[in-house]
Amino acid sequence: MRLAIIADIHSNIIIFEQVLDRLKKDNIDEIIYLGDYITDGPASKYVLDLVKKTGSHIILGNREKYILNFDPDRRGFANYDTIADTYDSLSIDDKKYIETLKEYEIVDLDGFKTLLIHGDGYYKFGMNLEDFYDSLIEKFDFDICLYGHTHEFDDTTYRDRRFINPGGLSQPSDTPSYKYAILTFNGELDIQKIELPTRDSFEKVVEYYKGTEYYQRHKIWCDLFLLLTRDCINYQNTFLSLFNSKLKEIDELDRTAYNSLYEKCFEEFMMDVDLP
Repeated sequence: MRLAIIADIHSNIIIFEQVLDRLKKDNIDEIIYLGDYITDGPASKYVLDLVKKTGSHIILGNREKYILNFDPDRRGFANYDTIADTYDSLSIDDKKYIETLKEYEIVDLDGFKTLLIHGDGYYKFGMNLEDFYDSLIEKFDFDICLYGHTHEFDDTTYRDRRFINPGGLSQPSDTPSYKYAILTFNGELDIQKIELPTRDSFEKVVEYYKGTEYYQRHKIWCDLFLLLTRDCINYQNTFLSLFNSKLKEIDELDRTAYNSLYEKCFEEFMMDVDLP
């Protein structure tokens, strides 16, 4: 049995379509998706449609939870309008489908009790991975854990369990490559990490994003996304840390003041960074 494991697409349709084309030639029995298919780009609905069409197991990610917990009162706030844009792009049936997704599944893969989970709620960025593993071991009974969320490849054996993260098809933060994994089960588990260097498609991704209305509406967030893709540095988190540190200076419910601060923080942040 050969399985493809994919996580963290974040609406990156350029790379997702390339990967699906490759998998058609790879003798794959099933595709398992580990969450975060949508937001951060204009193709959320199309990506979700492809995930539904091709996935055998499809896990809920924190980005899908944003849709389930959508707050209309946050419309018009700079860092929430990307979520509102995705929410508006999805049909009623899409939203009902997201409601059916499970936060985790435990499935039998060739005799291995396998936990499928995105990982949000257990992993906080920057935490020690062993603490993350311990939290899952305390909660679930499994031999193998397949997870996402960190955008970093992982294949670790810890406390007699194996933890595997295929990496992400968007916003890589460990090496400058989009990643997924192929698992082969034949009495034991073999894992193959597949990497697509970001440099090979970067110009195409930039051209695609900058040619969309989504980019014009959410230029700051898209530029941060493109910077991360180019440099493999999590600029979004750094920028948001700067922004959040200054929020106490204003009334957070004042959209005008909020959005003005957002723009000023971006200008400050970009003083030391060159745009793609």
